[in-house]
Amino acid sequence: AELAQQINQFEIDLSGFKLPPRRYQLFGMKFVLVAKKVILGDEMGLGKTIQALGVAQHLKNTNPRFHGIVIAPLAVLDNWRKETYKATNIQPYVLHGKDKVVLAKKWLEKGGLAITNFESLENLHETINYRFNLVIIDEAHLVKNHKTNRSTYSRHHLAYAEHSLLMTGTPLENRGEEFVNLIDLVNSGVTSDLRSSFGDVNYAYRNASKFRQMVGGIYLRRNRRNVLKELPDLVVSDEFVAFPKANSGDYDSCVGAGNLMGSCRTLSVGTISTSPKMAQLAEIKESCRTEGRRVSAFS
Repeated sequence: AELAQQINQFEIDLSGFKLPPRRYQLFGMKFVLVAKKVILGDEMGLGKTIQALGVAQHLKNTNPRFHGIVIAPLAVLDNWRKETYKATNIQPYVLHGKDKVVLAKKWLEKGGLAITNFESLENLHETINYRFNLVIIDEAHLVKNHKTNRSTYSRHHLAYAEHSLLMTGTPLENRGEEFVNLIDLVNSGVTSDLRSSFGDVNYAYRNASKFRQMVGGIYLRRNRRNVLKELPDLVVSDEFVAFPKANSGDYDSCVGAGNLMGSCRTLSVGTISTSPKMAQLAEIKESCRTEGRRVSAFS
């Protein structure tokens, strides 16, 4: 109740923000700004990216030397860049490829929002060993294994950030150990309390009300049913993925020959590990499956 009151009373500064947030999105932005170290687990399509960028806009408005960083899978870096331009007046810097160190130094000098992937983060660790105003980890379930390098480097930057935001559309309430591993990245105190209260956290869902109460200060999840009155009849969510370089030759050949069907197929062929499009489709399918919803895919 106290946290809810603080959120409702918080005055957020969205000057320069170009997209009017829905009420639940505004609440999500304030939740992050007030609680500071949180997990945002809204269902896919409800605008987690917009909420994260709203947080960045407020922090930039209140601190002209704002430094934020988004750590995400490679396939969605360009989507974050486009959304940053579309929604904010913050300068984005994509730290990937041969110029990533040069761009990282420019970002540290001028401020703005850096966008990088987990692998590049390891290479940039010494260059950007810095206390940031905001660290965002997209598809945060990818760092649930604390033994991996991506989790180690993510933990380091989260620990020293003023605000830390983990984003995942995958429901975690019934995956106790995975959920607690993510909670530990933002609030180790809550992790200790959960282990003390439940012992084996994989069975914490059996006392769901107590579990929700204990994580309520750091975890926010809404699904479409919760915010249905605020949504239009049809929600269109554009998800951009990186163009697979390995397919670029086949794609250009098909376009040059006027084979449009073939050009589409070159972007879809492959496994989850080789095709960004297939990886994104698998992510959407898994999210819908855990929500008990059906999926129709047209390609």
